[in-house]
Amino acid sequence: MGGSAYLIFGSLGKSHLEPQPIKRNIIDKLLGRQRYRSPREYKAGNISIIDLVPGDLTLLKKDFIAFLHQELPQPWKATNNIFNYLDLDVTEILLRAEKNLDTGTNSCYVQLSFSGCAGMGEVSANVATHWASVWFKANRDVLEQEHFKPFGFIPKEPGPNDGPEPIFVPLSEGGYAQYYPEPQLKFIGDQKMHFHFDVDAATLESENDNGLSLMTQTENSFTSIMASGKCRCQFCSPEFIQSTE
Repeated sequence: MGGSAYLIFGSLGKSHLEPQPIKRNIIDKLLGRQRYRSPREYKAGNISIIDLVPGDLTLLKKDFIAFLHQELPQPWKATNNIFNYLDLDVTEILLRAEKNLDTGTNSCYVQLSFSGCAGMGEVSANVATHWASVWFKANRDVLEQEHFKPFGFIPKEPGPNDGPEPIFVPLSEGGYAQYYPEPQLKFIGDQKMHFHFDVDAATLESENDNGLSLMTQTENSFTSIMASGKCRCQFCSPEFIQSTE
């Protein structure tokens, strides 16, 4: 499946856990009936997951996209690549409740999911998730008043991250590359190689040499710069334009 997601944890009114009315069609009106849709529940290991109806929270997708274009009115080439990716309608808004069957603890969250496009756009999905974090932190109060509270969802303060934040560097073509402190195994054609970076598979496949030159150039140009741990995306480092011109 692949892809990436940004989770906004919070508390939710109990009414959302109950069956939700389905909009009545002509037959329903003739029969004088009201049908309901029960939340879908399934298990993943020791976790019970309940998919709830997100309702008007689906408008968050439009708000997120508008924020990106407003804050980045002069996008780099790499940033434009992410805009094009998002134009493919790869964003889905989900509302979920979870219960740990071992501990009995419950959690609820709004999830912004970004498709990995069957493995072709995994890095773009990770960039979108990174920017969703920027969007939420910059607009938390407004989002809470305009979207979450009217719906009955109260976001919690973000907890500590489980690991380091992903960091990215812009490429002259092909969007962003994601940096890893430790070299990662990658298959370039029939060769096994190690790089500190990952790039969308769609970008590598468009290259005549399966992306070998692009990966090698990225490795040689940016490994020492990215070792500082600072993200060089347009939000985090707007002054970093060497590779976007």
